[in-house]
Amino acid sequence: MRTKVMKFGGSSVANAETIKAVFDIVSHENSESIFIVVSAQSGITDNLTQTISDPEMLNKIKGRLTNLISDLKLDPNLIQDLLKSLSIDLNKNLPSQEKQALVISYGERISATIISAFFNSQGFSNEVIDTSNFFITDSNFLNAQYDVSESKKHINNFLNASSHKNFIVTGFIASDSKGNVTTLGRGGSDLTATLLGQIVNAEEVEIWSDTNGIASADPRIISDTISLKKVSYDEAIELSSFGAKIIYARSLIPSIETDTPVLIKNTFNPKSPGTLISSSTEENTFSIATKKETSIITIYNPKMIGAVGYLSALFKRIEDLALSVDVVSVSEATVSFTISKLSKELIPNILENLSNLGRVTIEDDRATLAVISKHLNHKQNTLSHSIDILSKNNIDIDMISYGNSEINLTIVFKEKELEKATTLIHKEFLSYTR
Repeated sequence: MRTKVMKFGGSSVANAETIKAVFDIVSHENSESIFIVVSAQSGITDNLTQTISDPEMLNKIKGRLTNLISDLKLDPNLIQDLLKSLSIDLNKNLPSQEKQALVISYGERISATIISAFFNSQGFSNEVIDTSNFFITDSNFLNAQYDVSESKKHINNFLNASSHKNFIVTGFIASDSKGNVTTLGRGGSDLTATLLGQIVNAEEVEIWSDTNGIASADPRIISDTISLKKVSYDEAIELSSFGAKIIYARSLIPSIETDTPVLIKNTFNPKSPGTLISSSTEENTFSIATKKETSIITIYNPKMIGAVGYLSALFKRIEDLALSVDVVSVSEATVSFTISKLSKELIPNILENLSNLGRVTIEDDRATLAVISKHLNHKQNTLSHSIDILSKNNIDIDMISYGNSEINLTIVFKEKELEKATTLIHKEFLSYTR
């Protein structure tokens, strides 16, 4: 059976008009079985979070959803049971993260219920899969880790008993082994889609949002970007880790394990070919990811020259401080690494914990630019050209990371130079594709 998973994000199901556009897209599919993963309507998750401290917000949510149901000409009482359950759960005395996961799960449950009813009203027979009943995770309520084997067993038991071939699936939500609702964290609905694709052996997973796919740079910085037709899993993961928000790296793990292609498409421009993420890529493909608000921490200690275990001790301190490192540069007596911009409150603690390893300096107001391409090492003088271009335009480089087998050329400089540097580097690499 030809099976496809299609995920639609919050902006794609935000209102009646966009839901009708989603239906038009799905109704033209010719797969024998379709799993349509949906997010909560745009903004609803934030609103639900607010209801925990501000119960009056619930009236605003009810008003918006009532209007949506009316616009779609559905039964006015369609979600009354869900809203009653939500009111009950809001009054439960639970640990904060457990309660938040439970409350915000209603966004996806309500969204799936409305979309399923609308699709059925249009002759597209389907059944809802509430993943809080089938996807099994640990008890990290707001960023849960899934159990593939248990989730597969539960999903397959449900599918074997179902007479339907098409399903509307709640994204983002799951439950732990005790039945408590959990959520999958950032990119959770994408992860739902790829995990489901792994479980049902889908031929492809489609992620529909409000972009035409992966661009060669941030369109807010570069006006002449090109859309990439094809990138590898490795390239997509690198782009995600350096700030590109097309898809989160964690969401690609199930697809990598089964080599299931992931196609990024635009709900509002369905004729655009989008970007295919798979095990292969196109020659000359590249993309630039950028990240603002970066800090550089540098530790200088001449005693580290030839010393055994110095880096091990340093990175143990970094782990203890719960710092997430992006770029590392090591010389004979100096180690530099970048992290997201530090709040002033954290600086004294970092200085105290690292100072006995050497002289510590912290530089703020930096930005990171990463050129991602599997073909970087095929380009002659890639590194020297990039340095030369920035140098000729008076952009001082603080750090640079590149290896012969790498797919990532990373450069760190002052944040005020970000737009200028991105424009120059994009123009240089664009010349390779023509």
